[in-house]
Amino acid sequence: MKMKTLLSLIAAGMVLVPSVASAGDVPVNCRTEQTGLVNIYEGWASCSAITSEGWTTISRWVPASPSPTVILSEYVNGAWAQCSANVPFLTQQPLYQEVCDYTPSAYLTIDNYSAGEVYVAARGADRDGTFTVQLYVDGVLQSGTSTVLDVFTGGYTIGQRVRVESVVTDNDGYTTRKSGWAVLEDTGEISPFPL
Repeated sequence: MKMKTLLSLIAAGMVLVPSVASAGDVPVNCRTEQTGLVNIYEGWASCSAITSEGWTTISRWVPASPSPTVILSEYVNGAWAQCSANVPFLTQQPLYQEVCDYTPSAYLTIDNYSAGEVYVAARGADRDGTFTVQLYVDGVLQSGTSTVLDVFTGGYTIGQRVRVESVVTDNDGYTTRKSGWAVLEDTGEISPFPL
């Protein structure tokens, strides 16, 4: 289809864009855990810097920090001299962070792509594990994650509203549901009905 024709159909409202809705991806079971160790450096640090009169040594006490190096500077004979110094290792401290599980995401696509037919698809995602996806049509579990509801072979009628639901369960046992209504219409991108 040429772009100009497609834009004309969109402007006339004759191209239906699929509806995609989502739910989930919510943090749950948040807790503080030790996720590692961080090195701490503290003590006297010194280094040599070049000045207009030769080399000079700069020394400073460096308070505790996770940085192993520091830039030291000193005003010497009317000019600033600076150099990079290593800070002595002091200890290791535990590093704590908030860690959360996440509920899976459930996606539901409802697409009236053809008059008298509605394409329905369930998808899922999980940022912290694996997941399974199920599609329900009017409360009945489908054998796959997508289906076409139609007036021609499916026993549906024009104007009928059908409840559809995407159910996603992750490996942590969390379940997310996203539901909606598929409405069988007599219009669509492909219409076998006379106008």
